[in-house]
Amino acid sequence: MYSSAKWASFTQRRRVRRGQLSARSGYHIHVTPALAERLKHSQSPFDGITLAVENISLTDLRQHLALAAAELHREFNSLELEQNDDWHWHDGYTKAGTTASWSEVLGWTESEESLMTGWYSEDYVHRGVHPRDFQWYVRFCLDEELWPDRSGSRNVEELNLCWDISGQPELVQRIFNLIQHVGTYDHVIEASMSWFEKSGYTMDEF
Repeated sequence: MYSSAKWASFTQRRRVRRGQLSARSGYHIHVTPALAERLKHSQSPFDGITLAVENISLTDLRQHLALAAAELHREFNSLELEQNDDWHWHDGYTKAGTTASWSEVLGWTESEESLMTGWYSEDYVHRGVHPRDFQWYVRFCLDEELWPDRSGSRNVEELNLCWDISGQPELVQRIFNLIQHVGTYDHVIEASMSWFEKSGYTMDEF
C-alpha cells in the first residue's frame, strides 16, 4: 500500500541525489526540448494525471510494463513513437529523443534481461517513450546494483526501481486497473504537473 511517509522519503532521496549531481555538473534539469516545453506550458502529456510506482521488484516491474505496453499498443499501434533518456534525476543532461518502433518497445518487456538491455544503465536515468503526438509518456528506471558485476544490497526498498505513466485520466486509470494486483509496490496517482514538480522538475529551470 502507498505510504505518504515512504513516498516523501523516496522523492527526497532523488532531490538530494539530483541536487548533488546538478551542482557538480552545472546542468539545469531538462528532458527533451519538446517535453520540457510541454511541461512548462502544462500541455499533454502533462495536462492529465500520473501513476507513479516504486519499491517494486524487477520481476513485477517487468510485468507492469508488459501489461501497460500491450494495452498502449492495442489502442495506439498506428502512432509513431519516440524514445529518450530522461536525466532529470541524474544530472539534468539534455538529450534529444530518437525514433522507436513498437516491436522494440514491446521487446523490452519480454524478459528481465531484455528490460535491463533496454534501460540506459545509469542510476537515476529513466528510459522514456511517448507517441509523437504526446498523448502519454511512460518512463522506467532500474538500478546499477542489478548487474551481476556490481556489489550491494538487493533489497527492493534500497534499489531505485520505478516506473510511471502520464496521460489523460481515463487512460492512466485503465493502466492502473491492469497492474494494481500484480506484485507488491508503492504507488501514487496525482495531477501530472504536481507530480513532476514535486519529483524534481521546477518551472524556473526551463
